[in-house]
Amino acid sequence: MYFEQKLTVGNYGLLTSKTSANIPLSDKIAVKAAYLSTKLDGVIENTGLGEDYGKRSAQGYRIDLRADLSDRATFDYSYESANTDYTNLSYQPFRPQTISGGLDADSVLNDSIQREASKSMIYSEKRLSSMFSAVPILESSNGVTGHKLDFRYSLDNIDFQYLLGVRDLENNTYADVSTGSLSSDFRVDTNAYTSKDGTIQTPAVIPSLVQDQVSHEFKFNGTALDESIEYIVGFYTFREDAINDQPYHLEFTGLVNNQAIPVAGGNLKTGIVQIGEQQFGIENRATALYARLSYKVSMLDRELLFTVGGRHSEDERKAEKYTSTQVYTESWTEDAAGNVLAAPITPIESYGYTAIGNRSFSDDSFDYIVEYQLNDELNVYIKSAEAYKSGGYNTRDPDPDFFTDGFNEEKALSYELGLKGEFLDSSLRVNTDVFRTMFTDLQINFQIDGAIDNTRVLNVGEAEINGFEIDITYALSREFLAVLNYSYLDAEMTSVIDPDSGENVADKFVFSSAPKNSFTATLDWTISKGPLATVEATLSYNFMDSRNGGPLTEKIKNVELEAFGLLNGRLGVSDVPAFGGTASIAFWAKNILDEEYVINAFDHLPQAQRAGIWGDPRTYGIDMIIRF
Repeated sequence: MYFEQKLTVGNYGLLTSKTSANIPLSDKIAVKAAYLSTKLDGVIENTGLGEDYGKRSAQGYRIDLRADLSDRATFDYSYESANTDYTNLSYQPFRPQTISGGLDADSVLNDSIQREASKSMIYSEKRLSSMFSAVPILESSNGVTGHKLDFRYSLDNIDFQYLLGVRDLENNTYADVSTGSLSSDFRVDTNAYTSKDGTIQTPAVIPSLVQDQVSHEFKFNGTALDESIEYIVGFYTFREDAINDQPYHLEFTGLVNNQAIPVAGGNLKTGIVQIGEQQFGIENRATALYARLSYKVSMLDRELLFTVGGRHSEDERKAEKYTSTQVYTESWTEDAAGNVLAAPITPIESYGYTAIGNRSFSDDSFDYIVEYQLNDELNVYIKSAEAYKSGGYNTRDPDPDFFTDGFNEEKALSYELGLKGEFLDSSLRVNTDVFRTMFTDLQINFQIDGAIDNTRVLNVGEAEINGFEIDITYALSREFLAVLNYSYLDAEMTSVIDPDSGENVADKFVFSSAPKNSFTATLDWTISKGPLATVEATLSYNFMDSRNGGPLTEKIKNVELEAFGLLNGRLGVSDVPAFGGTASIAFWAKNILDEEYVINAFDHLPQAQRAGIWGDPRTYGIDMIIRF
């Protein structure tokens, strides 16, 4: 039997407990059980209503069963369950939205909303340690359960494997993208709402997503011709069903006019209120038949390996969408103390639709690899591979025609030349490759102008990524180990044809989420190792270059994610005899230099031309572990 108890305590109220045990039930049957409990206070203080931003608590457990049914057959089963309650991080407004100055009705209305919304905001390009919420922040939750079964049976030169995966998800996510506003007159959330005259009321709604997935996979792998041929043949099926329910709720309310009353005091206010409900349903089905064959020959007393693989995919995508929206104008008078004196609310627009889309996709993709073992320490290879991403439907598209039509599949073709080797008496290990990936019918998700969460997915054209990767592990001595992982990406859109003009407008588009340079450098130092304890230290630095947060060149300044580097460290004492086993203690810190970095940026909020979610500030703590 093996038992381990780990306890972690850190700043921001971090407290984590993880218990695991391996229990042999007989010579052929064993069980492993693990339980995790963790909690964390918010990393950003909420000086208004509701919990702090980033607060979370979670509990989960997993049970694994291994049974050796015979000398040829094994059976593995695992069950896991996890539940998390959390308060979302929120977009911090960096700078106000630009006023268009247009004279058409939509521009005048949008400018008025943006102008009034900005008056209640606090803007900063630095990470704020606290933000105000004029409306209570509601707690979100996420629950996942899963089953996995793995059965294997072996003959002399062939192995059979069956894999079953079952996963159920229930997610309830509350979002408020108007946090930071000092007034509840401007809201972009789904909390409870009552009009000033009391005639319209909506409950607090936390949108729910219920999803279940089931997959089956059958695999045969074996050898032939004195093991000069290796092969794998498999069949895979996948089913996914999900419903996203957003009952009758507030979507948006904001002022378009706020005039002071000179003589009597108080204000005369006019606002826009948008209320709606949505329900989305998806059914995804996928099947695939794949095979791979490798043929090994000898050339110059070294091993030359040829590999060819193929995959036939069939995908069916079905989506249903119901949406209904009502827009009102609300006017009211407040006295000097803020009391509402009169407040009529009037409907001005109502729209909605029900739409269904159902499409099928298929693809045949192949890959080819040639590997050559130059010597016992050095291997080189060249590879060509095709990839396929199924088309589908975007439930955030507001246009019923675009939604029903959906978007098409995306294809990629990549070439790779690589080297894997060990040098300097195996003290230095190097894995490196150069590659080129070309995309056709690239799927791009566009934010729709004038909307907060509406997007449209289009197959815009062609793109390519040229890159270089290298992983280096170097044992400087018995005590020092250095590791470097570096990658370089040169990504660009090569062809985007304007459907109206027929011109190539690729210069108006950029590739998203592709940093030019990124690396991780790590140094492990065994300070001392003796019969009573081992003392070790680890220091790492992770760097990521700036990257585009969206697909349009003109919006880079609003959604770009700037370069950042994080320094992390750990100092621990392990293998200390205790309680008939061993004990360990380690002090750790993440983001030691308290780097401020944005992990997501948005430019379509009424109150902000640029808003962002910050990465975690400096965190630190202690790990304590007992094993026996």
